[in-house]
Order: sequence, then C-alpha cells, then structure tokens
Amino acid sequence: VLSSLCEKKGKMHGRPRKAPTPEEQEAFSVKASKLRSLQSQFLQFHHAKIYTKEALDVSAKLLESNPEYYTAWNYRKLAVQHNFNLPEVDNNEESVKLILDEELRLVENTLKRNFKSYGAWHHRKWVLSKGHSSTDRELLLLGKFQKADARNFHAWNYRRFVTTLKNIPNEKELEYTTDMIFDNFSNYSAWHNRSVLLSHLLKEKAKGYCPKDNVFTEEYEFVRHALFTDPDDQSGWFYHLWLLDQTVKLETLLVSSCPPHGSNLSLSVDGSFGDCSLSPFTSLQTNTRILPLVLYFSEAVENVCSSTVVIECENIASNELVWRSLSGDGTGSAQAWLTYLNFPEEHAHSEKAYQVKCLYHLIVQNMLI
Repeated sequence: VLSSLCEKKGKMHGRPRKAPTPEEQEAFSVKASKLRSLQSQFLQFHHAKIYTKEALDVSAKLLESNPEYYTAWNYRKLAVQHNFNLPEVDNNEESVKLILDEELRLVENTLKRNFKSYGAWHHRKWVLSKGHSSTDRELLLLGKFQKADARNFHAWNYRRFVTTLKNIPNEKELEYTTDMIFDNFSNYSAWHNRSVLLSHLLKEKAKGYCPKDNVFTEEYEFVRHALFTDPDDQSGWFYHLWLLDQTVKLETLLVSSCPPHGSNLSLSVDGSFGDCSLSPFTSLQTNTRILPLVLYFSEAVENVCSSTVVIECENIASNELVWRSLSGDGTGSAQAWLTYLNFPEEHAHSEKAYQVKCLYHLIVQNMLI
C-alpha cells in the first residue's frame, strides 16, 4: 500500500508530487518496521501495567517518532501517577519534580518534531497543572515556537494557560498582541487572543476599559489601521466582524426613524415657505437649520457612533455627529438614539430637497429629506 501511494502522481495544495526514489522507499520501510516494533513493545508494557524505566524509554521513543499517538500520552500519565505512589517518591518533593521534569523534557522533544501536536500540548498542560513545576521557562519556550510560527494557535492557547498560572495581567497580554499584530497584520491567532482578552477586561470592568463605547471606538480605529495597510488580508476583517458583533446583534434591525423613511423636508431660516404645498403626511417644514434625527431599533443596542452608523447627506459630516441614547437610564443601551443634523445656512430654503442615507451594521435605510 505504501509503495502504491508513493508512486501516485498528482497535486496537493497546488504543489506537484513526485514518486519517491527506491532509496527513499527503502528508508520508509525501515522506519515503518522500527515504529511497528516500538508500538508492539509499548502495548505489551501498557496492557501489563508495567511502568519501569525500560517501559518509559520505549514510550518516549514512540512519542518522539509519532507525537500524535494519544494512547502513549495517556500511558505516560498513568506512569506518573504510579511512580508518585512509590515509597521512595511519596511526599518527596525533589523526586516528584524530577519525574515531572522528565515529562516536560519529553514534550519539548516531541514539539520540536511537530509543534502542532494536540497530545503534546495537552500533556504539558497536565504536567504544569500538578503545581510542582516552575513556569518561568514556559514563556521563553513559547517565544521560540511563536517565532517559528506566529499563527500557531496551539502555542497561543497554551500561552493563555501559562499567563493564568503566572497571574500575568490581561492588560499586559493585550499589549503583547498589539506588538505581534504590528509585526504581522495577518496573525489570526493574535487577533483572536485580543478578542478573548478584551472580553475578560470588559466583563471585569477593569480600570481603563469602561465605558465600553470608548474601548470599542479605539478598537475600531486600531483595526482600520490594519485594514488600510493591507485591505486584502482577511484576519483584520474577521476581527472587525467580532467588533460589530459586540456592538449589535446580527438580527437587530433599524425599524423606523424620525423623520420617517421617504419624508420630505423644507428648510427656511426666515420661516417663509413660499408656495410650497406638500402633503402633511409626507413632508416636514422647519425654520431652523438643525434637525433632530432619531433611529429606532428592534431591540436595545449599544455603541451607536460614527463607527457603527454612517450618515450620508450633502454637507453633513457623519464622523462629527454625536449620538446619545434616549433610554435615560445611563446604561448606554437603548432602542432609540438621537443626533442632530446641522444644515449650512446657505442651503436652508424651501426648494431644496435633501437625501439622507443611513447605514447601520449592513442594514440600509433611505430617507428623502
């Protein structure tokens, strides 16, 4: 089977494959034979519940050859628990630490072969969770793996585990994600870790991360910098979607507005509307250049601002509009939100019709004013 698979020609991920040479096939066969022999020895020890040094050496060689052999990792856990209960080890801190250090050494060797091994990372977590091993070296080790592959989500997941053990503040880790993102805007894992850290900081109402509106506004500006630098990279867009999801639910709809959709507005500074005869049901007349604009949503939303609401209207700067909730409870969450459109004086006359386009979280509402 191995020979027939190796002889097949084709393309994998756009890269052509070539058949191995006879020498390579021979090397594959020798390696497979050694692996089968190790596996046979290991299973004999495992089934007999033998945890001697010889048995541990066999399992270590097997894992160094194949880090994805989960049964061997489970065996190592059973061996550790067994050896902890030996008379010469029981309650001996130094002996316990030596046993666990050997497990850490083995994990490091296997990660050098495959630093995306689920079993290896999980085993390392298990060892550190015992509470007898120092965590000082862990971040240095992670630095090496993240330098080799900055987007290795296994390493990022393990980093969150280690920082929790070391009580490293989320604020400091957030700074680390900033550095990693500036180093490579395409670092999906750094963006994801940023969302996890921000979620914790906002939930805990940490100092400097309240109110939420200010935090999300800064995050929108941060991700926009990445998007403008490399608009074709998808990682920043995924983070942008996460930000939108924090400010409004996807099912939230802009259900109505005041002035209502499709209405007409006549402006006149001196109060004179001439011969204008518009229907009272579809028109508004005002002698002021400042018009209140109210948006009403299907449910209470937060963070209605220039980052989430875009108003397109002649001579109106959307990013200068200030929105406030009409809930009156001070929570910053409301179904109704208010801002004021300030029309220039030279455009305030009864014959001019303005069109306002409101874009909120991909929901478009057009109003003819």
